[in-house]
Amino acid sequence: MLEIYLPIPPTINHYYCPRQGSYAKYIGSEGKIFRQKAFIIKNQLNLKTIENQKLKISIDFIFNNNYKNDIDNRIKPLLDALQYVQLIDDDKNIVQIGHINKYVDKSQKESFCKIILEASNLEFKQFQIPDYLDKLL
Repeated sequence: MLEIYLPIPPTINHYYCPRQGSYAKYIGSEGKIFRQKAFIIKNQLNLKTIENQKLKISIDFIFNNNYKNDIDNRIKPLLDALQYVQLIDDDKNIVQIGHINKYVDKSQKESFCKIILEASNLEFKQFQIPDYLDKLL
């Protein structure tokens, strides 16, 4: 199990920026700054890459204000940054989400997130597509 604290990632709307005249996107300045901070923290803690392992992730977002903070738009930038800084080898290896919580703690100087990565015990399960869905597919 690995527990790490990072700054709050930017929302997906600020992490990725549209390339003019194209549908392509690139990492914007807020995304680059977040990646740099994550990289510095990973190196300060001397963490190694978690490789070839199915992972379960749990995330606590701790905000220091009551501002309308949208947590679902922060998950993909967080996962992409964990892969970019080589904390995980590939975000597709995250196969299970333990929890995603949002807290407000006005006593905190800055907002941050707590991430827990651990081996997933999720086993393959056979699913049957219900008739009502099968008709739509």
